[in-house]
Formats: sequence, structure tokens, C-alpha cells
Amino acid sequence: MDNMQRGNRSASPSRPMQDKAPTSLPVMAYVPVQQLNTVYDTDKALERGTLFPELDKPWLGGAAR
Repeated sequence: MDNMQRGNRSASPSRPMQDKAPTSLPVMAYVPVQQLNTVYDTDKALERGTLFPELDKPWLGGAAR
């Protein structure tokens, strides 16, 4: 069994190390500032799964409707 069939990605005559995919990529996140306007009471927060009404987004089953 050759190196590719076993999943071994080490350097070999047929696969030099330069072909190896990078293990990390530079990224930048953007998080907008949020204002704290109001909060749910404890029972409502536990029911809805969030303390903040601004973050209370209904689950649509994976499809936008």
C-alpha cells in the first residue's frame, strides 16, 4: 500500500512537501457593538433560551421563510 492509500501525507518522491495544504489561515472577525436595552425575566429567559430579546431569533428549521 503506498503513502496516499494509507493517508500518510509525508514527503515522498510522488508528493513533495510544497503540495501540503496550510494548517491555518489568517482571519479577521467583526462583532458589532450591541446596546443593552432590556432583558427577559428569569422564566421567559429560560423558556426562550436567551436573556436578551435582541438575540431572540426563532429557529426556522434550517431554511429561511
